[in-house]
Amino acid sequence: MNYKFYEIMSRITGRLAYRPIIFALYIMYFPCMSVPASFLRYVISVKVASWLKEPENNDFHVF
Repeated sequence: MNYKFYEIMSRITGRLAYRPIIFALYIMYFPCMSVPASFLRYVISVKVASWLKEPENNDFHVF
């Protein structure tokens, strides 16, 4: 895994990158080589992270 890339993404996502489940999502999703699929998975992981951060906003149909 490219840790420099993870450092840039952690700056973008802020405090969310310190959560272990977000770290696991990066490890699972970002070895994918196609840029659109990895970007889509990044957006989905950020959505999941926002749901974990704010449990009262469980709008799972909003993608």
